[in-house]
Amino acid sequence: MNAEASLAADPGATAGTDTVVTARGLRKAYKNKVAVAGADFDIGAGRIVGLIGPNGAGKTTALKAILGLTPFEGDLRVLGKDPRTQRNELMNDVCFIADVAVLPRWMRVRDAIDFVAGVHPRFDRARCERFLTNTQLHPKLRVREMSKGMIVQLHLTLIMAIDARLLVLDEPTQAWTSSTASSSTSACWRTTSTRTRPS
Repeated sequence: MNAEASLAADPGATAGTDTVVTARGLRKAYKNKVAVAGADFDIGAGRIVGLIGPNGAGKTTALKAILGLTPFEGDLRVLGKDPRTQRNELMNDVCFIADVAVLPRWMRVRDAIDFVAGVHPRFDRARCERFLTNTQLHPKLRVREMSKGMIVQLHLTLIMAIDARLLVLDEPTQAWTSSTASSSTSACWRTTSTRTRPS
């Protein structure tokens, strides 16, 4: 993040045992462009936090650093781990949706649920089905029949049904209508408030 981007976080969050992400002097440069310029921030457990800024402000770069997907300078701890050297261990407790996430067009909603249930040991099928109750995403609906907003909603539903300690979402609401955003945000708040695994 640079001077044009800011972290919409709890101002009371401080580094400690209940801190999920801690950054000190986080910096990332691409040749002659500085994407993240010495950022310092703390994100506490149980929070929903947003990175706010225009295109090119370094938001996605900061997320990639948190996920260990790009090298960086400075000190960064995510769930107490260094993403550069402990990424494999870290990703056991982190779920991520990229802004370019895609699903096969032939896939049905029920196929997507079966797939995630088969590959992720912490996926909660019952929770996923509860999230889908108030949507138009019925089990037989194929991805090719969905709007862009519905595809994003399916991605988010699958991710929120995983008992992860950290959810990282890159522009998850970019294709949502106001009604989709309202229902999905409410579900996300309910999920955050009912997490019981220690941080």
